[in-house]
Amino acid sequence: LTESRKYKVITLFVLLYAVVLAFSRMYVGVHYPTDVLAGMFIGIVSGCISFHLEKLLSKAWEKHVKDRKIEL
Repeated sequence: LTESRKYKVITLFVLLYAVVLAFSRMYVGVHYPTDVLAGMFIGIVSGCISFHLEKLLSKAWEKHVKDRKIEL
């Protein structure tokens, strides 16, 4: 498998696992559907924030290292 295809397969399995787990929580009566939806919303928002923050910080770090002209 290529790297891109491998990540797509892993992503598919992780998403499938999350959907099955969310459904099972509602099925056994541990959570209401609104609990599951709220958890999904919080997870998606925090994941997006983390992703964009990491991109921003890595660009700032690369600029910092480049400006200092650190030679290894």
